[in-house]
Amino acid sequence: MIVLLDRDQGLFFSSSLILLQVINVLTLSRNVTEWLQKYALEQLSEFSSHLLKFLYGSVKFTSEGNSLVDLILQIIISTLKISQKRKIYQPHFTLATDGLYHVYEIVNIYGAPRSHPTSEYGLKVMLMSTPSPIFNMEEEKLSRFITWAISVAVQSDNRQLLQSTSARSHVGFFLEEEMTEEPLMSKLLRWITASVILGCLSARSCMHNMVPTGSSMKTLEELLEYIKGIHGRGNNKASPSCQGFIIDSMLYLQQLLGINCRVLPSITSALCVLLPDITESTGSSVVSRIRCPPEANPSWRWSFYQPWKDLTLEQTQVEEMDEYHACQTLMVALSNSQQRKLPCSQFLSPPDIEKSGVFSWERSLVMEHIKGEVFQL
Repeated sequence: MIVLLDRDQGLFFSSSLILLQVINVLTLSRNVTEWLQKYALEQLSEFSSHLLKFLYGSVKFTSEGNSLVDLILQIIISTLKISQKRKIYQPHFTLATDGLYHVYEIVNIYGAPRSHPTSEYGLKVMLMSTPSPIFNMEEEKLSRFITWAISVAVQSDNRQLLQSTSARSHVGFFLEEEMTEEPLMSKLLRWITASVILGCLSARSCMHNMVPTGSSMKTLEELLEYIKGIHGRGNNKASPSCQGFIIDSMLYLQQLLGINCRVLPSITSALCVLLPDITESTGSSVVSRIRCPPEANPSWRWSFYQPWKDLTLEQTQVEEMDEYHACQTLMVALSNSQQRKLPCSQFLSPPDIEKSGVFSWERSLVMEHIKGEVFQL
């Protein structure tokens, strides 16, 4: 820890602030970012890494240092954003779990954990980094880290919703981008989901010198069998308490977002990986109707802006609905196992839902709609 005198600290702070402001403006320029993406991302990545180390272990500023922290986090965000635009075979910049936890600690040191906008910058650094296994984190660290992330995401989305509602009340209309923009809660749930799936597969492949062939696995049932065959019933290295916390966090976010989440199959798959006994109780006929999650595909890449989609795989409307119904059935069983109640599980158990015929009725409506379109053609 470097201790600076008040006069030296003031001079150092002001000069650093000016320098970082210039760098931040440059990284926001389209021409500059295109050049950095092609020729100098490695240097920018190294600079961002030094900035993070500088914040975490070198100098402790007063509360006035928040503006400096914000600038550094914005530069790191810009570096991550440029990195995501690179080709898959090019070097990339990302933060591992330890680095992300340092960001959380920095946000705590230089202001309130949920202050705006510092906390949002910290969360975006996390969500722009490629998901890394969180099983290895200590239980207390994991709890603090994920709780902070959820709190910031919820407050940010609520604030954004209030601002949009207020703007619409004055203007009388809203932009299409506001309708389609993915909330931070959804991005966070995608990040945790990918962390679970990737963490499980990477741990197994490293342990057994095997490369998971996600592209050859077509269904969730095949993925679960693959994991079970490699390491038996223990499908992850997380302690029971850490595993339970991750499951509760995912179910909580899922409840806030609703059952119509865009990546429901991946979320369901991750929860089944953590709770394999649930799939045995529901039967193979359910998990066989869910596609293997895209996160298990070697070509998968994390994107902050939207979920990755395998364009080579196409589903009909009936197949999509059948998969959605299977996910609903599993989510009911998963939520019941954790003593949670989803909106669709208030009164019916998974077998009751399947036997009720509601899914068959909904599928018949889709089939009639498709036949009507074909007839019109």
